[in-house]
Amino acid sequence: CQALAQAGLASLLYYSTDGEYNTTITGYYAADVQDVKPTCILKPTTAEHVSKAVKVLNSPQGQSQGWKLAVKSGGHAPYASNNVQNGVTIDLARMNSVSFQTCKPNSKYGFASIGAGARWGDVYSVLESQGVMVGGGREGHVGVAGFLLGGGFSWYSGKRGMALDNLASMEVVLSDGRIVTAKGTQNADLFKALKGGLNNLGIVTKFEMRTFPANFVYGGVMAFPWTAANSILAKFVNMIDNNAQNPAETGFVSLSWSPGYPAPSVAYITANTDGVTNSSSFVGLESLNPVVDYRFTMPLTSLTQQLAGTTGLYNTWYTSTIHNTLDLVKKYASIFESLVTDLSTNYNIDEPISLIFVLTPLPKTYSQHNPEGNILGLENSLTRNSIVLQPEVILPSKKFQPLIAAKLKQAVQEMETYAKQKGGYNPYLYINYANPEQENPIKRYGTENVAFLKKTAGRFDKSGFWQSSRVSGAFKIPA
Repeated sequence: CQALAQAGLASLLYYSTDGEYNTTITGYYAADVQDVKPTCILKPTTAEHVSKAVKVLNSPQGQSQGWKLAVKSGGHAPYASNNVQNGVTIDLARMNSVSFQTCKPNSKYGFASIGAGARWGDVYSVLESQGVMVGGGREGHVGVAGFLLGGGFSWYSGKRGMALDNLASMEVVLSDGRIVTAKGTQNADLFKALKGGLNNLGIVTKFEMRTFPANFVYGGVMAFPWTAANSILAKFVNMIDNNAQNPAETGFVSLSWSPGYPAPSVAYITANTDGVTNSSSFVGLESLNPVVDYRFTMPLTSLTQQLAGTTGLYNTWYTSTIHNTLDLVKKYASIFESLVTDLSTNYNIDEPISLIFVLTPLPKTYSQHNPEGNILGLENSLTRNSIVLQPEVILPSKKFQPLIAAKLKQAVQEMETYAKQKGGYNPYLYINYANPEQENPIKRYGTENVAFLKKTAGRFDKSGFWQSSRVSGAFKIPA
């Protein structure tokens, strides 16, 4: 930290005695990450500030003394891939500008310039005021950078693919401090490798995304009694299989339980991004006795506000991917039910935990909108419509975290074994949901993509700085 101050960054540095330091720490989504305390926090406002910091941290002195580094965008990851104990955390929160430039006068098709420290709720608010939209995060609190660099499930993925496929260019700070542009016609290999490569190649400080006209969507949160679970899952499977015909229909399902409640519940968060109120996939939901129905016609910002999560709690996530069949999703629900019975019968869970099994659509259409390429490998692994599973637990303390984390790991193993037996296993692991104990999701991108990522890193990070243990990150480039 002293070296950063001497390099002219003193006014941007904050320490544990500063209020701004604590504001940054409490801004992390998960308590697991809030518990990690850097020696100092750097809050740059320009790419040049980031460049200067990287030069210092990757200097011979920084290397010899092992100075550690982490980079924070929105801070939504449940693990400390974006924070570092006794090191320097670069918080990009002040680099949060959002602007729109049209391709031609009065057109809503153009490009949105988005600072890497922005959050999707703020991005949507600015763009909607100008009548345009981008395919970004489903929750407003989520930050831009980690979401885009890991893939990104968007409300618009049926029409426009993964969020990273909507990128037009990126501004990147490399390990030697150079600031470069990566796009299809300039540093194209870097551009492609960043799309799925997380922070393994540099610090992205600005994104440029393709825009399209904004319009009201129809949808919202619906919650149902557990007795409706099978009917909800059947409608969900049908929605995914019909995505090619009705790409505006989207949503995700969550199975939830907390101690003290007589039974679990099931939620279906639905959306038609064309604003159609009688979408074929959602017809009949009202007859399944919803206990909550927040659907209405609204701007996208209102939908994302419905999904605001509580910060400052402990989180454990796992992930897996299965083919989109009713048999497999019913098995997932059965594993959930068994875990609920186990926890409620055999353990005295005396605090308000939330056990949640999420199902996110991954139809084949999501891999068909990447003209400039990415390294996710979905064009090879996504041979059938699929579902990304995300079993998780949210807790007020660490008391029961090890216990339930182990049971979530077992649940994933049981689900994957069953899926393989039924020929319904998809090897893809969504990197933004993956637990650090799981196999490195980058390995699942495919041999060719991993080799491409290694080659690109060799060109743009000759010192291997981003691959060193000094730089926080859940998943490095496989050896």
